[in-house]
Amino acid sequence: MRLRILIVTLVFLFFSCDHNLLTERVVTVVLGEEHPWEEASHLPLWYTLSYTTNKGRASIHLSQGVRETKIVVDRLSSVALCAYPLGTLAPLGGFVQVGKSNRVELVQQNGALANILIEGSAINADAIASLDMDLLSALVGDATMLDTSALLVDLLNGVTPKKSLERLERVWYQLGGIPDGYWVSEDPTQPSFWLFFGEEVPLLLNPGSTHYLNKERALVLTLSCDSERNLVLPTVRDAPRW
Repeated sequence: MRLRILIVTLVFLFFSCDHNLLTERVVTVVLGEEHPWEEASHLPLWYTLSYTTNKGRASIHLSQGVRETKIVVDRLSSVALCAYPLGTLAPLGGFVQVGKSNRVELVQQNGALANILIEGSAINADAIASLDMDLLSALVGDATMLDTSALLVDLLNGVTPKKSLERLERVWYQLGGIPDGYWVSEDPTQPSFWLFFGEEVPLLLNPGSTHYLNKERALVLTLSCDSERNLVLPTVRDAPRW
C-alpha cells in the first residue's frame, strides 16, 4: 500500500511540474554583487540573464531590484550564466556543474569566462555543455586579460588551454577632450576618476571595452582598448535610462 502511494505521489509530481524531473532541474540564480553604477546613482539596474542550453543560449529579463530568480536547466549539462547590466555592460558570471549545487551566485570575476562560454554555445552547444566549468574556472581565473577568441577556439576544439592563457598587456592612455566631472568605472579593477576642464588623466586600461558613467551629465564613456596594436578608441554617448 505504501509503495502504491509513493508511486502515485511521484507520478503526480512528475506531471504537475512545469519541467521534466528526470532530465531537468531548477537552479536558483543570485546576483552576488552590486554594480558600481548602482552605488553611484542610488538606483538598481535592470539585467539581462543569459545562460547556455543544449540548443545554444537562452535569455530572460530581470527588472530593477530583482536580485534572484529561478531557471530550468538540463540535468546532465554544465551551464554558464551571465547577468548583463542594462543588457550590454560587462557581466556578472557563474557556472552550474553537473551533480553539484542547485544554487549559483554570479560575480564579476567569473563574468568574462562565462561570456566566452555563452558565445561558444551558439557555435557548438554540445562542446560547451560537456566542459567541467568549475575546473576550467580554476584553471583560467579572470579571463578579462586573455585573448578570448584564441581561448574559445581551444575550448571548442577540445584542446587544453595553454598559449591562450597568456595574459595580454594593459595599455597606458592619456584621456582628455571629454566633458568634465566624475566618471564611474563599471569594472572595480579599473579605477573611476575625476576630470576637470582642460585637463588630462592617465589610465592603464585592460584589453576590450570599459564603460564609465558621468551621472551628473547623464553620459557614458566607452574606452575600447586593442592591446596588440596599442590602440584606444574613446566614444561618448547619452547614458541609458533605468
